[in-house]
Amino acid sequence: AYSGVLIDIRTMNPVAEEGGRFTHIAIGQILEAYVITNLVDLFGDVPYSEAARGEEGIFNPIVDSGASIYEAADQLLVTAIGNLQKSEIALPTNDLFYGGDEGKWIKAANTMRLKLAVQSRLVNTAESAATINSLVGGGQLILDFADDMQFQWGTNNAAPDSRHPYFDQNYDGAGPSSDF
Repeated sequence: AYSGVLIDIRTMNPVAEEGGRFTHIAIGQILEAYVITNLVDLFGDVPYSEAARGEEGIFNPIVDSGASIYEAADQLLVTAIGNLQKSEIALPTNDLFYGGDEGKWIKAANTMRLKLAVQSRLVNTAESAATINSLVGGGQLILDFADDMQFQWGTNNAAPDSRHPYFDQNYDGAGPSSDF
């Protein structure tokens, strides 16, 4: 999460901002929110505010509370929805989740926001209830498997190999488990 996804997103953002590629930025924000909430759900309090900032000399980031990370994730999702609604010259050409469908990304972001509100409802009862009611009333949620946020593995075997690593290991004959 830290050495891969977060670094990649933070490396991409300045380039995307310079080119006015708001959907690229929004997808990065949604994926970052997904990653950091999963870290909290799995491990509890984890580094976030100072994470992936080695170029700034921060090699031992502080641990942030799960609640503050949930708040940061919700703000990322709100900002991402705003970015998805902006006009731009070119959409991503290789969106492996939704094929560039901004409406499905908005549904994914709203569904993640709903999850955050449900999980924090006992701490922030009134705020969570308002968010839940607003999101459910808005109807822009993942309600069908066609809108699920599922990574679509490719079929290329070179430049780059976009197949699932297990397929490559088990069926290509080169991996350590290629006995299937």
